[in-house]
Amino acid sequence: MSEPTISLAFSDIYADVGEYLFNTRTLTDAQKTEAKLETNRAYGDFLAEADWSFMCPQSSMTLWATATGTMSVSTVTITAAAAAFFPSMVGHTLVADTSENEYTILSYTSSTVVVVDTSAAADDGDTFTITADGQYSLPDNFGSLMTQPAYQPGGDAVGTLLQTSPDQIRHLHSGTSVTANPRRYAVQVRPFTPVTGQRWELFVWPIPVSDRVVHYQYQIIAGTMTTDATGTCTGVHAAGTTTVTATAAAFYPSMIGESIVITASGTYTITAYVSSTVVLVSGDATCTAKAFTTTIGDEYPLGGARHCYTILAGALARAEAKKEGGEGKHAAMYEKRLARSRIRDAENRPRNIGYNSNEARPVGVGRLHLET
Repeated sequence: MSEPTISLAFSDIYADVGEYLFNTRTLTDAQKTEAKLETNRAYGDFLAEADWSFMCPQSSMTLWATATGTMSVSTVTITAAAAAFFPSMVGHTLVADTSENEYTILSYTSSTVVVVDTSAAADDGDTFTITADGQYSLPDNFGSLMTQPAYQPGGDAVGTLLQTSPDQIRHLHSGTSVTANPRRYAVQVRPFTPVTGQRWELFVWPIPVSDRVVHYQYQIIAGTMTTDATGTCTGVHAAGTTTVTATAAAFYPSMIGESIVITASGTYTITAYVSSTVVLVSGDATCTAKAFTTTIGDEYPLGGARHCYTILAGALARAEAKKEGGEGKHAAMYEKRLARSRIRDAENRPRNIGYNSNEARPVGVGRLHLET
């Protein structure tokens, strides 16, 4: 699905900022850099103004039990004979059963493909084990958990997990080993690495006896807008794989479900996002290496058409303060549009949250009406 044409993209916003600052829409590289900087600062200011509903998506995670399988290896790429991997396995140890060599999983490609830290070629064809320890990586853009994880309806496990502290989870694990449906959880910080930044994980007890899916809502940490070019990007759809690799950044997570045209082969659907240069596609995994083309789209800010003009007003207010040395009409317009954005965002929130038998106001409910 495409964005409504009334929406402003990154290039639309910074072009207006550049025109205000430099009196032209034909910007030099230096001017474009400055206009982008002011736009992203205004974008950050806007996102920090409220706990916006569009920054709190629903998500799900598989709490996986100890995984086993048979692997084929191409240097650091491990392919399982059947689905065995989950995104939350990143950082965990894969052990080759015969040699007992250990490999750290660096990245997840698909349910059958992961990348490890060193060459595992010596263990090609061996079986492997990934031991569950109750720790599951949360999304890279995780900010905070908004709801308690709840089991997927219709499964063997029901209800929600109860929150406790990481120390309490460790204490529970230190006793008799238990495998069952997890009943307790904590959000735990992962060791910091400067290259990847701060990451978080869900720490549960007990360790699941089999794979269980939980659903949760979380607040995201947004990134800056970076992509503003529209054009085509080329790359290769290699033989014997559903992996498409671009020669330059071309892909976004939101492209899942969209079409991609592979030259002299056909049109396929993007089934999974791996990185800005790698996606997985449907169909024809046996074709010979073929080029593909896809459109590099402009980037839209969070909030979409309902809030993009507020972001524009904020960017112009920053440009105004920089150029004029103080606040003026654009700052006033930003405050007006910001108030309107708050009202629009509140329209997406529930008017009541159900029956409250003791008439107490729960922490965090704010101004929501309670039926009593």
